[in-house]
Amino acid sequence: MRLALWAATIGLASALAQTPPEFDAASIKPSAIEGRNGPVQFEPGRVYSPNVHAFRMILAAYHLEEYQLEGKPDWLDSENFALDAKAAAPVDENQLWLMLQTLLRQRFKLVVHHETKEISVYALIVGKNGTKLRQWKQGDPVPPRVGGADGFASALTHQTIEHFVSTLNLPGLNAMYGLNRPVLDKTGLPGVYLFNYSAASPDDFRTGVIEDQLGLKLESQKAPVDVLVIDHIEKPSEN
Repeated sequence: MRLALWAATIGLASALAQTPPEFDAASIKPSAIEGRNGPVQFEPGRVYSPNVHAFRMILAAYHLEEYQLEGKPDWLDSENFALDAKAAAPVDENQLWLMLQTLLRQRFKLVVHHETKEISVYALIVGKNGTKLRQWKQGDPVPPRVGGADGFASALTHQTIEHFVSTLNLPGLNAMYGLNRPVLDKTGLPGVYLFNYSAASPDDFRTGVIEDQLGLKLESQKAPVDVLVIDHIEKPSEN
């Protein structure tokens, strides 16, 4: 009897552990706001945006770069939605990602699968003479932010290489700088660094900025990349 009770308890615990987490309350409806779209905002126990494409909701929920999502219908990055979803109690961002995945399955009938594909990428590596970036450590003065000009200069910031690479993968910047393919961090540089650069034109970015000012290099490679493929999605009914 005791063994059977123990087995039943373990089975119930396992079932509960596999139950996808959900928001306590969630609203998704068409947005009347015109202009810039997104991003999805996260705060403890809440995910929201007054004006966001479903495309960006999926990227946020699965923690993806834009090049990692395939099979999207035309409306996915053209129709705007107002999103406001709240958990029953404050939870961290990892839990909010899972809750947002559940919400997408419920409201958008989203079905996806993962694949690994080999595609052309740029590997960001350290240049032959070493990086020119200066490392920033906890306790160092926070650098003042300096405005850039014409989109070809950075504000002086302290950030990880991973964050810098994520910026390079934004479609607007990626195309503007003539990269037109994903950038992967292959520098092996840990920690936080100070970034401050300027370019005479977008064409000057790869050599004038990446190589000359940062001491890094973009190397053309083929690499296996994990992508999320949309098998099915529908426009949601309001709430």
